[in-house]
Formats: sequence, structure tokens, C-alpha cells
Amino acid sequence: MRTISIIVFMLLLPYINGLNHHSTYPDLIPITLQTWWGPINTTTGVFIYYEVINNGSTFYSNDIIILNISFYTENNTLIGYVNQHPLLFPNIWFHGEKLGGNIFYNISTKPREVIMTVDSNQSILEEREDNNIYSSKVKLGVIVEGFTYMDGKPLNSVEVLQVDNNSLCEEASRRYYSNETGYYIATLPPLSNNTHSYTLIAYNPLTKTRCLGYTPLVQPGDSVRLDFTFTDKTPTTPIIFSTPITRTGLSHKIAIISKCMVKVDWGDGNYGNWSTTRILSHTWFKPGLYHIRVIAMDSNGMLSKWSNPFYLFVIPPSI
Repeated sequence: MRTISIIVFMLLLPYINGLNHHSTYPDLIPITLQTWWGPINTTTGVFIYYEVINNGSTFYSNDIIILNISFYTENNTLIGYVNQHPLLFPNIWFHGEKLGGNIFYNISTKPREVIMTVDSNQSILEEREDNNIYSSKVKLGVIVEGFTYMDGKPLNSVEVLQVDNNSLCEEASRRYYSNETGYYIATLPPLSNNTHSYTLIAYNPLTKTRCLGYTPLVQPGDSVRLDFTFTDKTPTTPIIFSTPITRTGLSHKIAIISKCMVKVDWGDGNYGNWSTTRILSHTWFKPGLYHIRVIAMDSNGMLSKWSNPFYLFVIPPSI
């Protein structure tokens, strides 16, 4: 009986996924296209970050789904193309599932514009075919270059990546690596036409340690130097003490044990600034179970691991 139920469910699954759609076909829409120009290692070219979403019905195929994405200049000259398939199930592209990536093309002349065409070989039958093109003006990237050291010696194969200033999570850009002299060069996407500071993390795969660095305020087209100096001493992972329950709308305090500056992930999408204060407070406005984490950083920028989560129950004021 259980086997029959499973078979029936699998047969109905395409219809369940398609209830909210008038068509049984996928609708592949480019939703993100960011392009910038600059060097990588010893070459120069265009960086492209893209995302495509299936906004139609879940697409099932007997074969691996291959999506062709082509990139052209404003003069309709082909820059390059990508063939990509869904990651989880290569022959199923779910409604709402995104495909994307970050690629670099070594070309001699900076284009004014990059035009992305989704399903350019028309191998996938879609609900609509008039929304497969997206364009982006090519801006100058921000060049960050420098050296990675440990005990005065250059470090090879150190991974340098751009991260979000608040969460320290990797941003939508590629990773860069130092060479045998410790030198690296990264071309980062322009955040806007205004001045911004970038946050970068260098990761040493030999010691599995991370070092944090910040650029000064820069604009698109600027070049700046940022060195990373690793040490053999990393901060101890902070420890959190607090009561395990609070109410919505009330300021709740936590105590942190650490000898370094700390940053708090409050578990609700908010992050604290780096602080030497050991008693910190936060207010939650929705009930739920929140996971609070803390990370530490020393004066050299060396990072600890994120602490184990402290579980906090936030209940409504009426309970």
C-alpha cells in the first residue's frame, strides 16, 4: 500500500508543482546581469555575474537539461557562452529555481554593453520567448592588489574573496589567488558610482585560517593596495552567556567571553559592528527560536571561527 501511495504521489508531482501556473512549460527569465572591466592575473577582460530563474512550471526532462546562455557586445559580436544544468537534479528545473555564475572573458577591447541571451539555441520549449534577453552597461571595476605574508615570508595559493561587510559571507564575485611571490590582484564589481569601502577575507588553506581586511573609500576605476599578514595565533572562539528566553519588543542582553573585538550575528538578519564591549543587547520583534553567533578578530585582522549557536526563545509579550 505504501509503495502504491509513493507511485501515485510521484505521478501527481508535476501537477502539484504546476497548480499556480496556467502553462505546463518553463519560463526562463534573466534576473541579474552585472558586468565590469579589469585585470585578472596577467590578462584583462570583462567579468560577468548572471542569474536566471525558472518563473514558469517545473520542467521535467528524460535527459539532462542543458541551458545555453550567450553573451554579446553592443555590436552583436559574440563574447562567449555558457552551458549549464540544474545542480540538484540535472533533469529537473523547479519553479523558482535559479541558475547563475561568475565568469571572465579575456577580450582585448572593453565593450560598452553586454547583452545576455537565455536559451539562445532555443533547445527548451518555453511559456514565453520574449523575455530571454537582458543587457548591462560595462563599468570599470575596482582593482585591489597586494601581498600575503606569514612571518615575513610570502604565501602562495592564498584565496582572496570579497565578503559582505555585515555577515562576512561571500559576495557574488569570483575568488582570487596569490602567486609564489605572495602577490594577488582582484577586480571587484563596482557597488555604485559613489565611493565605497570593500571588505575582503584572505584564506590560508595550509593553516585553515582567515584574515580580514578593508579597503579605503574607492570609486569605480580606482586601484588600491591591501596586504594580508597572517600570524600563527588565531583568536579563541568566543563564548556566549545569557538567559535562554526573552519577549518580543524587549531589549535582551548577552555576555561574551573574548579577549578580542567581536561581531554578533543576532539570528534575525541583523549583525552588530565590531566591538570591544562584553555586554551587548538586541531586540527581536517576531517570536521564534533564534540562533545567536559571535566571531572574534585580533589587531592583525585574524579571525576566529564562529561560535556555536546560542539558542534563544523569543515569545510574544502575552505569554
